Amino acid sequence: MPLAGVHILVSMLDADEGDASGDGTAIVDLDGRLTGLRFLDREERKDRLELTLRNEDLQLFEDPIFEKGQKLLVSWGYPGHMTPPRRFIVKKSEGTEPVKVICNCVTDLLDRVKGNRREENATDSEFVRMIAQEYGYDGELLHVQDTRPDGTPLARRDSITQRETDARMLARLAKRNGFIFYIDATGLHWHERQVNSVPRK
Repeated sequence: MPLAGVHILVSMLDADEGDASGDGTAIVDLDGRLTGLRFLDREERKDRLELTLRNEDLQLFEDPIFEKGQKLLVSWGYPGHMTPPRRFIVKKSEGTEPVKVICNCVTDLLDRVKGNRREENATDSEFVRMIAQEYGYDGELLHVQDTRPDGTPLARRDSITQRETDARMLARLAKRNGFIFYIDATGLHWHERQVNSVPRK
């Protein structure tokens, strides 16, 4: 049976505009197919979304939206109370009837290919902004701290060299400054831990 009252909006992001391009176009109405939804918000690992979908007519196999590697914009909830859209990439689909679709947070894209770059006379935060903007994170979607926890500006370095994936580079720079790095529905975060914020769970 479909989940009573739960709505889900799945949009496919344009591969040519990057993962964080913003608005996608709704491809499939899944409200009548959705029988299970599980979202894992994990700090130490990639966030994961698992969808269980009815597929008696086998039509899901004809749609490219759940092909491995497809980038999605997903929101779920009740009318008037939907979650902010989150960006995912399809990892795999399992089964025939029902179909289980497993998606990883977009952070997975940042951890696929080793980067090889060098920036001179830059701060760690400037380097982070440069990488983030390549994935479309800017403005309200970018949360980067330019000062140390004691309030002093981050040091300007003679050079910053990257020979690892973008995700690992951002995580390493965060650790070096006593910060944390993660991506959630509000954007890309690279800053000190917000210990005074309201608990999310």
